[in-house]
Amino acid sequence: MTNTKTEYKYIEFNENNVPIIAGTRMKIIELVTSVKAYGWSPEELSFQYPHLTMGQIYSALAYYSDYRAEIDAEIETRYQEAEQQRIQAGESPFAARIRSRGVSRNAPTGCVATIPEERTALTLVLSENTNKHL
Repeated sequence: MTNTKTEYKYIEFNENNVPIIAGTRMKIIELVTSVKAYGWSPEELSFQYPHLTMGQIYSALAYYSDYRAEIDAEIETRYQEAEQQRIQAGESPFAARIRSRGVSRNAPTGCVATIPEERTALTLVLSENTNKHL
């Protein structure tokens, strides 16, 4: 496996011509997705990905800045493909069962829902940190 160097010190193209962080197998798009999804700063990226140096992180972010349109288009393509697969897969039996018992997919923060069972009740309290998608 031979990687191709770029003008960025820590960025290379792998055998599939995908930009990666030199010395790793991490794709630039993976790092960018973490920034977009979680709002992570370079320092937080360094904490979350301790195998990366700050130089590698800043180089990846500089590459993203210069090729933002292409990378954002690839992120959107991946999202659309995943969304299409989710729709094709349909609702899981578990989600259907929970929804049939009165728990909304878009329940507001602070909502309390009681799900009756044969012998017990399960109470869900959704906070701001709870993933609202069931």
